[in-house]
Amino acid sequence: PASVYLMFDSGTFGLDAFRALRWQTVDYEYIPGAGTATGTTCVDGYSPSPSLASDCQTGRHFGGANVAFADGHVKWLRASQMIAEASKFVGPPPGNVTVACAWNPFSTAN
Repeated sequence: PASVYLMFDSGTFGLDAFRALRWQTVDYEYIPGAGTATGTTCVDGYSPSPSLASDCQTGRHFGGANVAFADGHVKWLRASQMIAEASKFVGPPPGNVTVACAWNPFSTAN
């Protein structure tokens, strides 16, 4: 529980690891600060509003997000760290799910 994400700041009310990795297509599904973490402009064919693109690019909290973990503690994490965890969960194509990951509620990471 101490290493599993329960909820955090995001561009939408629901965000999973698969959608978090789609930061380049925004669609309101992004981790604030993902642009700074990945070098994207956070704008695609859907052209989100400038405020959403800015939130995706630099974030609300200095390139990171406040994360509540399943054990109840809260911690600020860099967007790049959250994206790296999402990459672990989704894994290489065709999308093999890795168990030991902060995005997985059944994680055996700790």
